[in-house]
This record gives sequence, structure tokens and C-alpha cells, in this order.
Amino acid sequence: MWNWLPRPWQSSSRRVRQRHRIRVERLEIRELLSANIVFDYTYDTSGFFNNYERRATMEAAAKLFEDAITDSLTAITPGGPNTWSIGFDHPSTGAQVTLSNPTIPADEIRVYLGARDLAGGTIGFASTSWSAGGTSAWLNTVEYRGQPVSSTEFAVWGGSITFDSLEAWHTGVTETGLDSGESDLYSTAIHELAHLLGFGGDSWYAQISGGAFTGPNARAANGNLNPPVTGGHLAEGLQNDGREVSMSPVGTAGIRAPFTTLDWAVLDDLGWTFAQDTAPNGHLVVQVVDLNGDPVSGAAVTGSRAGGGTVSGTTDADGLFTTFVADGTWTIAAVGVQSDVTVTKAMQGVRLSEQAPAPPTDDVFLWDATTGRWWLGLSDGTSFTETLANRWSTTAGYELYHGDFNGDGQIDIAGRQSSGYWWVGLSDGTKFVTTSAWGRWDPGAGWQDVHVGDFNGDGKDDIAGRDSAGFWWIAFSDGSSFTTSYAGRWSETGWTDVVFGDFNNDGRTDVAGRKTAGYWYLALSNGSTFSNVYAGRWSPNATWQHVLVGDFDGNGTDDIAGQNAIDGIWYIGLSDGTSLTTAYAGRWSTTAGYTDVVVGDFTGDGKADIAGRNANGAWWVNISQGSTFLTRYWGAWWNDVSWDVAVGDYDGDGRDDIAGFVASRGTWYVAQSSGTSFSNQLFARWSTDRNVGYVGTGMID
Repeated sequence: MWNWLPRPWQSSSRRVRQRHRIRVERLEIRELLSANIVFDYTYDTSGFFNNYERRATMEAAAKLFEDAITDSLTAITPGGPNTWSIGFDHPSTGAQVTLSNPTIPADEIRVYLGARDLAGGTIGFASTSWSAGGTSAWLNTVEYRGQPVSSTEFAVWGGSITFDSLEAWHTGVTETGLDSGESDLYSTAIHELAHLLGFGGDSWYAQISGGAFTGPNARAANGNLNPPVTGGHLAEGLQNDGREVSMSPVGTAGIRAPFTTLDWAVLDDLGWTFAQDTAPNGHLVVQVVDLNGDPVSGAAVTGSRAGGGTVSGTTDADGLFTTFVADGTWTIAAVGVQSDVTVTKAMQGVRLSEQAPAPPTDDVFLWDATTGRWWLGLSDGTSFTETLANRWSTTAGYELYHGDFNGDGQIDIAGRQSSGYWWVGLSDGTKFVTTSAWGRWDPGAGWQDVHVGDFNGDGKDDIAGRDSAGFWWIAFSDGSSFTTSYAGRWSETGWTDVVFGDFNNDGRTDVAGRKTAGYWYLALSNGSTFSNVYAGRWSPNATWQHVLVGDFDGNGTDDIAGQNAIDGIWYIGLSDGTSLTTAYAGRWSTTAGYTDVVVGDFTGDGKADIAGRNANGAWWVNISQGSTFLTRYWGAWWNDVSWDVAVGDYDGDGRDDIAGFVASRGTWYVAQSSGTSFSNQLFARWSTDRNVGYVGTGMID
């Protein structure tokens, strides 16, 4: 026995006036659904479907039928005297392909996909054939796959679908972007799949008489008139549900042509059974993708309809969730995004894309030395929201610090009392909670060079300090307390410009110190102790000021810059992990009276820059070129007030800004960096009664 079905579909530039909305009705018993259309890309040798969007659209087309059809299809398993072969057009070459004795699992309809140049305006072409030999029961299995043996029943193993590789395709699941010069891949896909499901097959022609299709369901859907046909199609121009039927022989560019009631009615007459008494109505397809446009599988999808009704489910491997739902306005949500769609009839696609998280912004905080209150300024990118956090004693003699002491990404506060006890307030995003004692240092040890850093690289900040005998101690954080241990020793005296940074790029904070004789030493952390190495020398005859740490060449290793106050010359000591190579980097005026000299990446290029404000209020920035500075004027602040200054990215654009608090006016201003200059913006207005004892910055929330 031999069966063959080739069915082309052509496109046209003609236009139809479509005002179709989508009516969708939910199928409550999805476990009844049986058909499983499996696409095979073995013969897509041109790579037409090497694209997620095209594959997703094909899957959406397949799910239209999978969600509707409940017929169970028997597996085709050859053996013994029962043999068969399948044939189809190679979708990429047009050559005839014959496969002998394939096994088709139960309920599977296998479709080979590909594309080639199709002549004569044809944009899609379906083909299928089979031949079989063996017992009568075997032949019925191949032809009807367990369905009743009848001239008005149809079943299929599958086939191939060829698309025109030169056509201008709209490949999206949704209609967004479908313009008048494009053919719709989804419309073509459901059209050709319908051919494989029987349009133009034996059951179709068994019900053709007088140039019309005589099936009872189709006649009822067509106003009790037999719908006219053209070959294996419904007649061109035939209208139903207010638009042209999907199974017209000619498609219209720029138009999505979903299944109409009449198209479904014909499938019903061809022998397919649906999961509801009437032909399926609208079909909701939710596509969920990530920031790169790739599918998100397992995403929870919910939908609620105005006036009542819900749907829910998860996306499959193609990022799709599909179902039939009731008509109305639906709010569909997934991956933190939602979209409203009006569903009345046909197919409604919804594409939800993960949104990039709001860019992180640094916040500011200060401690009022008079009241003991901590005040937070939480940034939303344009302003600081004032929040009262906690209150600490004003008589305990706190030395204050901040860092992320529990590794949760939020800035916490620490204070060492004059009694030696360390107290830590952990941030919960709105205040510093669980303020408690974390440990104690000897209050009589003469502590100096106390600094916060992650000295063991575990993601939690620790605190290091050197006592008067030259011993280094580190209070290592476990997230809830400090364990202080000996870390190394320097000579008791003779140190200037003790600074901290990761000078060997191992993820652990190190210490650098310059002796009065100009010699630099690095105390490199191994996670528990420091190893001292000689790193180079700066002139002992210079008057060094503004000695700052930053990654000035952007290689991930911190370097050290400093200015000679005598001649204004800047030098950069670039670190190679064990030593500093120091060279001339630029020059500032020696009479400008610079204050608030700070480090930050003000251009956002990954290299640290240096900004300073002169006596006239002008901000000048040393823009790092890697080994030298390019000095440029960037803006100005008022010079008749006192500023408390902090550096951070307060607007989330990836460039550091400079925040300043004027206590006498209660105002926070931010010099927002554009990459080439500062723009001053008022971020907050607080009361003027703050006695600023400490200012810090970092991400609190």
C-alpha cells in the first residue's frame, strides 16, 4: 500500500482587513491530551532553524494541535512479516527521502523540518508518504494508528515541511514586528501541520463533492453551507470568524492567519477528537526568555482574568507555556514581569523577558555624635531617602568603621569602644540590627593603622590593626563574631603612609607601608598571616601627601599613587604583586589648596582615577591612562561651606560619583559623573542639627 501527500502554500501581497481578537477557553483536563508533534532537524542542512526564535515558533504551532487533540495514536513498531517505509521530500534539497522500518512511538507525530529556495511564490510545502506490507491488522495500524477504520478517519506518522529559505519571514511567537513585507512563520507552520493532519488527505477527499467539503461540522460552521475548496485547501478568500480561513491556498504577507472555527470544524470532520465539545477557540502562548533572548525553562507562569478565572503552569524547555483560556482581558506574569492581553478568538502570543535588575546604587550613612543616632540615606538613583537606623552610646568612646562583616553584600557598621570591645551592627537594608559585641582588643595596646578588609578572602570583611609594639593582629569575622589572631610584625616606629589594598590580586587584603627613609614594604596576606616583602623606594626628600590606593592600570592589582607637595608632581607605583614600579604620572598646582582628594573610577573604564577639590571649590580629576594621569576640570562646589565627602556610584550607571553633606544646611549633593564631568544634583535635604561624627558609604539595601 502506498500513500503520498504533497501540499504547497503560496503567499500573496494582497491585504485583508483583519480585526481579529482572540477568544480563548481553558482546557481543564490537560491529562487527556495525547498528540505529541516531534520536530526533527536532521535534514535542516542549511541551518534555517539554527535559531531559537524559529524553533520556538514551530513549537508554538505544534502546541496549538497538541493542546486540542485527545486521540491516542498507536505506536508503529515493525517486526517479522510486518514491514514499512516512510517517504518525504528532503526539506533542504528537495530529493526524495525513504526510511525503512522506522519505529514511531505511541502518540508521536514526527515532522522533519528544513528550508530551501521554493519557486513560484510557494512559501511552505508539506509532504508525507508510506508503504507497508504484512498483515491486515498491521496495515490498519500504519494507516489509522488505532483509530476506527473509516473513510472519514485520519491518522498519520508524520512527514516533512519545507519552508522557503529566501522568504522574508516574521519568526516571532507574537505578532510584534510583523510588517507588510513579511510572511508569518507561525501561520505557515500551522497551515502545513494541518495538511499533515489531514487537509488534502484521504479523509478530506472522501468528503469532497461538487467542489465543496461536505463534512457536517464544517457545514455548520459555514452557515449550513458546504464550504468551497480548492484542491487540498479551503477556497481562497473564504471568511470565517471575521477573517480569512487559515487553510486558504494563499497567505497574505503582514497578516497572522490563525485557525478559525471553520478550520477546526474541518479537522473534526477529518476524524480528530478535541478536548472540548466544540472546536477549540483561542490559544494562549506564553514565551519566557532571559536577558539574552534565550528560553527560560521551568519558569512559573500565572494568569488572571478580569472578572474571574486563573491559569498557571511552568514553561517547557523551549520557554513556552500554552493553554486554551476563557475570553477576556488576562494579566499574564512570569519572571517578575507581567503583561495584559485581550483574548477573544484565535492565537494570542505573549513574550515576557526577564528584566535586568535595577542597577545597584551606593547609599550613604552618618553618625550623629551628639545624639548617637545612625542616619541612612538610601539611594534610588536620584535621591537619598532619610532613614533613622539605630542609636549608639555617645559616651562609649567609639572608633567607627564599616564593611560587610557577614558577607551578605550589605554594608554593616563596627565600633571599638574605649574599653576595647568591638560592637557590630548588621544591616537588614533599613537599619543596623542585631547590634552585639563581637570580641575585644586590649584597650591599652596603643592601636594604630586599624583598617577593614577581607584579609582571608572568604567574602566577609575583617579588621586588622597594629599595636604599639609593631605586632599586627587580625579580627577575622565568621559572620557573627571576631576571632583575633596574630598576623605578623613590623618595627615599632618609623612608618608613614600605611595603606591597604590587594597588591597581588589574590582576593585577600594586604598592607603596604612606607618607612621614613622612603622604603616601601608589602605585608602580603596568606589568609591568616602577613609575609613582609621589600617593594621599592620613594624619595625620602619629598613631602608626600595624598598617598592613595587604587587599581590605576586596571589589571586587577591595586597600586599606590602619591603627590609630592613640594613640586605638585604625582607618581604612581604600579604593583606586579611583589614590588612597585614608580614613575611620574602628572602634576597639580602647589598653591591651589586641594582638599577632599579621593579615589574612584569616575570614567567607568575599570581604572581608578583621583579627584580633588581646590580652595575655589573646583573639582579636578586625574583621569588614569594606565601609568599616567590626564588632568581635567570637571565642575565645582561652593567653597563657603564645609563638606563631608564620600565616593560611590549613587545613580547606578557604573561610574563613581562624589557625595557631599553640608551639615549647616542639612543637604546632600551628589556630583554625578558623566564620564567627562560632574553634574551637581540635590539628593536630600535633612535637618540642620546633625553633629557629624562619621560618614560612610556602600550598599546598605
